[in-house]
Amino acid sequence: MRIRALTFLIDYFKYSNDFKELINNFLFYSKNSNIKIWTRRIAINPVSINDLLNIANKIIVSLNENIDYIAIPVELKNIKDNINIILKTLKINEKIFLSFFGDEENFEIFTKIVYNVSNKLGPFDCTRICFTFNGPLLTPYFPSASAINEELGIAAALFYVNDLMSINNKSDFYKKIFEIDSIANEFLSNLSSNLIVKNYGIDLSLSPWMEESVALLLEKICNKKFNSLGIRYAIFYLNKLIKEISSKNNHCGFNEVMLPYAEDSRLMELGRKGLISVYDLLSLSSICVAGLDMVLFSIDNFNNFFNFMKDCYATLSVKNKPSGIRVIPVKYKPKKIIKIEKFGKIPILKLK
Repeated sequence: MRIRALTFLIDYFKYSNDFKELINNFLFYSKNSNIKIWTRRIAINPVSINDLLNIANKIIVSLNENIDYIAIPVELKNIKDNINIILKTLKINEKIFLSFFGDEENFEIFTKIVYNVSNKLGPFDCTRICFTFNGPLLTPYFPSASAINEELGIAAALFYVNDLMSINNKSDFYKKIFEIDSIANEFLSNLSSNLIVKNYGIDLSLSPWMEESVALLLEKICNKKFNSLGIRYAIFYLNKLIKEISSKNNHCGFNEVMLPYAEDSRLMELGRKGLISVYDLLSLSSICVAGLDMVLFSIDNFNNFFNFMKDCYATLSVKNKPSGIRVIPVKYKPKKIIKIEKFGKIPILKLK
């Protein structure tokens, strides 16, 4: 087990004068750990679109180089059709991630944002924006991460797919996940005490990173190829265990199985072979949090993209629980492989 994201949550308006000092303390105390930490991140409270550019610039100036990413949730109320602020903010620094939230009208604005970011900045910058349904959300996961409370705090997300891949007896999954969760919670509790900040808890979501594949784990559980009959039940089974364990300790965020396409080597292998589509992954979102995440796909015009995004909105909004969407529309043909910074070579998915 490793810490995927150790996230420090700060109300920027309340602590702007102490921002640099607080970050340095966070970095200092998080170094002394016997658990490997992959990334250290900062998430602030939601900001107005009118304040976004100014706040982003100030944060980057004072940001310690050892902080990997910064998440800024954005209110879209007054943006209308002007997305230049978003484009300018993303160009400040590649460590900046933005999340948006709101109603159907806000989601339509987000659709325009994504399309413009893809066309004017490129696919990599699409990986740094998302829409969070039922947000803003207190989670360590990016881009959705948000500090929604005034109290300083920390939260963490984990890598533990490989820990479960070594299990051969299905009945031992609960025991292993509980053990991992207990170790992570003890680490976070000790760190919060040293920092004298609130422990917001673990997001126990099961997430992949390339060869550490959730899709492969699901195939092992049901002994079938991904997208075969039974895969949905395997997702449901793991979600049930995660939910039961997360209800017993201190947790925040999603706490479900995650299937980000461009972060899972097995999913990308299936995409390259044309064996899964965007709509296959969208259909899984009914039982899998952020089921449509990091999806790189072919789309030829805005009208088709807009109609596709309306389908996404319909699917994800009826879940009535926190979920997110992060998509990367491109004009290349399906199966073509393009390279995206920090993610490597990714095969383009077909839409259906």
